[in-house]
Amino acid sequence: MSEENGKWFYSYQGEVKGPISLEDLKTAINAKIVQRDTMIWAGQGEWKKAENEEILKETFSLIPPPIPAAENTISNEKKESSNSFTDGIKKDISKPESKIGWIYSVWLFLFTLSELVFKTAGSESMLLIWFVFGMALLVIMNIDIRKMKKNGNKMPFLKQLTILISPLFIWKRAKHLKTKFFYAYTFFILTVLNIGIYLTAVYPQMKMADAASIACQIVNENDGNCSKVIISEKVSDSLYRGTLLKLDGSTVDIKVTYSNGRWSAQWFRY
Repeated sequence: MSEENGKWFYSYQGEVKGPISLEDLKTAINAKIVQRDTMIWAGQGEWKKAENEEILKETFSLIPPPIPAAENTISNEKKESSNSFTDGIKKDISKPESKIGWIYSVWLFLFTLSELVFKTAGSESMLLIWFVFGMALLVIMNIDIRKMKKNGNKMPFLKQLTILISPLFIWKRAKHLKTKFFYAYTFFILTVLNIGIYLTAVYPQMKMADAASIACQIVNENDGNCSKVIISEKVSDSLYRGTLLKLDGSTVDIKVTYSNGRWSAQWFRY
């Protein structure tokens, strides 16, 4: 039985395929089922790589070689860099000495979310939120400092005082424990976002809620006919316009001003 007319076998995904004719084998090569390094057997002799089979060299010569890896270097580097960064964060979160560091970031995220949710509740409610979250942060920091001491990594007293400036404390913490700075960077970014969100979204809404609440009090002190005041426009930091909803269901326009440390309101009286 000659190689040209014989039956061929080849290895595919750990299994032996065949027998097939030489023409079918060439078709498998063109379909890239049989690769250059695929092991084949001509029905006699030993198994060998397909590219080393003399009768198949012409077939392989018509197939272009694989694209050089160099052309994909940039995209591969980006993928590897992205994967490396993500894997680095995952590993950092799993480390015992870094877990509390990430808890600080979760705390700040929840704090910012609470500010957004209760931004229309007024400054009194916001002060309560600040107090609750502030106490929670101090408790977490105290637990963290005690745990560092217990594990033989006592933080110097002067560094402990930086709890008054939380981003600085978390930075000092990462440096003291020689951990990665992923959670410190995250906390810093969230701090900047929190300040931005507070100044642009929370504070203006909070002041409008205060103006509405105080205006309703002023109306009730005069004629006791305020169900609710809805502020619709902030003209300036000291002037707000809105609608007074009366107890009988009627509405009138109202103007609320803040001057010389005092609030005042003007509306149509009857």
